[in-house]
Amino acid sequence: MNDDKNEGNKSQLQSQTETAKAYSFTSKNGVEVLIIDTPGLNDTRGGDYDEKHKGSIAKVIAESVTSLNAVLILANGTLARLSASTEYALNALTEIFPKDLEKNISILFTNCASLANLNFEDGGIPPALADAPRYTLDNPYALQKRIQKRREGQQDPDLNSPEAAKRKKAQRKEQDLRSDENETLERAYSKALKMLVEFFDQVLDNTPQGTKSLIELRDKAVAMDTKIASAITLLDEISQNSAELKRLKAEIEKNGQVSRSSLNFRKTTRRIVDNGPGDDLHTTLCSHDGQCRSNCHSRCASPRGVDFADALRRCGAFWHNSSQTWEDNCDVCQHSWASHYHHLGQWKDTPDRTQDEINAQEKEYRDNANKGGTLKAQKALFENEKAKLESDRKTALTNIATITDEYSAMNLTGDFIGGVIRSINLLEVQRKAQAQKDPDTAQRIQSMIDVLKNKKSMLEEAARQKATKKV
Repeated sequence: MNDDKNEGNKSQLQSQTETAKAYSFTSKNGVEVLIIDTPGLNDTRGGDYDEKHKGSIAKVIAESVTSLNAVLILANGTLARLSASTEYALNALTEIFPKDLEKNISILFTNCASLANLNFEDGGIPPALADAPRYTLDNPYALQKRIQKRREGQQDPDLNSPEAAKRKKAQRKEQDLRSDENETLERAYSKALKMLVEFFDQVLDNTPQGTKSLIELRDKAVAMDTKIASAITLLDEISQNSAELKRLKAEIEKNGQVSRSSLNFRKTTRRIVDNGPGDDLHTTLCSHDGQCRSNCHSRCASPRGVDFADALRRCGAFWHNSSQTWEDNCDVCQHSWASHYHHLGQWKDTPDRTQDEINAQEKEYRDNANKGGTLKAQKALFENEKAKLESDRKTALTNIATITDEYSAMNLTGDFIGGVIRSINLLEVQRKAQAQKDPDTAQRIQSMIDVLKNKKSMLEEAARQKATKKV
């Protein structure tokens, strides 16, 4: 049961399976078995490929089954401790699975004859998988292929040995070796069959879990990234406004006042504004590096779904009808598809306060100027602006904490920021590996690291603010 077309001929560090794919067969006792083969989640081509893989997994599950009996995670049993890529992959799996699948997950250690031979340290297993049933498999099919290859390359001893005694000795040695190989292969298949029986017994004991929560978790992850991108943009603007406020305040202290033109009460900010009721056509948005705020394809008709990489392939910003090809970079802003997402809204320049608030602020400024002079009025204005910016910042951080808490409460790992940190660690390893071989790729990876570090800092600040409120 294998589809060679779905297996890439790539580096072992890249996912060999191109996309998730469902295979079904009927057992001899009439039981229909459906297996979903999935790509790996530590692709060295970057986190955008992992997002494609996650979307592919969710899409195939949504289209193929309404419930899951078991999830089997494959891990290399010859490793003594987790590499950054393996740690990332194992934890990434716990992040995409909801809590109700916890008792349906098992781990299969490959290239390992028994648990007694397992090199893998318990400390390398994510806490969410600590109690998962464990199995081992030293693949007999791979062993059979190696034996066949050796025998195909083995020349007939008669052609090499002119003396009869040497010919007979070589023949006996080959016969003994083949006998040992046959016994080893028979034992390997017997152990593999026993393992499969044990695993499927476990599967039958499992309570099937509906896939609805998995799809909801995927939707939550996509929505969360969208909201975080919007929040990062808002925080960037707050930081810029705070810097400008500090500069103007210093100018007041130095010159006694600032020009009236600097006192712009009508401030705007670039935010995502949702569509009105009944408008279900989404827009392809970009938030590359937290700086790009482009509406790359308005009223995009490509279907939304759990596999947003697939959806973006059908978006006019990436799909070229003339050549019938899908490009990785957007036609409008030139940024990678991984920085884009669909949203039922658009980036818009919107006032950061209502007209009534603007009128009240202008009146307060005039009153202060009449009572205490321009300098006093300007200082009061800047203090009010400073307080508003701080309030806006706290609100944005609170919203981020709420979003990540909701996501963490749904998935197995119960930790969102940990996933960001593991992604950074993995990308650091990949960047160092590419630094000499491919500087362009290394620079691209560094850009991804910078974005994630910015995200990490913001999440940590949101968590600190939440903890302070509890105290």
